[in-house]
Amino acid sequence: MRAEVRAYRGTAGSIEVEHAGAALRAKAAEPNAPVLVRVRASARAGFCTIEYLGLRTGEFDLASLVERVDGRPAELGSIPIRFESRLPASAGTDVFGQRAAELDLRVWYREGLIALGAVWLLVPVVVMARRRLARKPVAQAEDAAPEPTTMERLRAILSEAKSRELSVDERARMELLLLRAMREATPGEKSARELAAALSELRRGEVTGGVVRAVEAWTHAERDGSRESAVEAAGRVARARDVKVVVANGTPGRVGGGA
Repeated sequence: MRAEVRAYRGTAGSIEVEHAGAALRAKAAEPNAPVLVRVRASARAGFCTIEYLGLRTGEFDLASLVERVDGRPAELGSIPIRFESRLPASAGTDVFGQRAAELDLRVWYREGLIALGAVWLLVPVVVMARRRLARKPVAQAEDAAPEPTTMERLRAILSEAKSRELSVDERARMELLLLRAMREATPGEKSARELAAALSELRRGEVTGGVVRAVEAWTHAERDGSRESAVEAAGRVARARDVKVVVANGTPGRVGGGA
């Protein structure tokens, strides 16, 4: 006869039994069954493993809880098992209280470590935030970049004209910049009539006449004008330091700035 197996109620266990016949299975358990079993194959040939879980205290026979897969009796010898309880005899329930000190130590230990780690990580963040707030704002006293002069704009568009063909709008802008550069050399504020007269003088001027005619020919009559000639003529004005311009009243002016 097999020796009695002892186990605690609510604790799962297993036992290996010798069985060379057909495979075994657990019988259908009732809802209030005192013992639950499950059968699985064993690593050793000719054996099977019966897993059990006792829900009540008392003595039971595991062999009566299994059968062959075809429903026939398992034909195993008696497998006695006793389930005992760890609770006191007067407990009356599976749940009983613990002292508050034990609860604080076991339940809140992990939470306490997490809180301590969070505080440790926040220390450098707080220090860096306080340092950043304590810094005085740096005054941005950078002066705005000055607007380019007419001569600088003229030189820039001439540089573009040397490397590629300008569009109609770009050529018109170059012509306006050229006339403005030469007109700015006229001293004092001029009326529209005086500026028109000054422009006529620019066309008739010994130095400026060729420049104006070359640029106008290229801008307004592309077939008759040469881009190279117009760019070269305008470039002389952009490089000039002392180009004389005579306005209608005979007052001399000067075109250009330092190259």
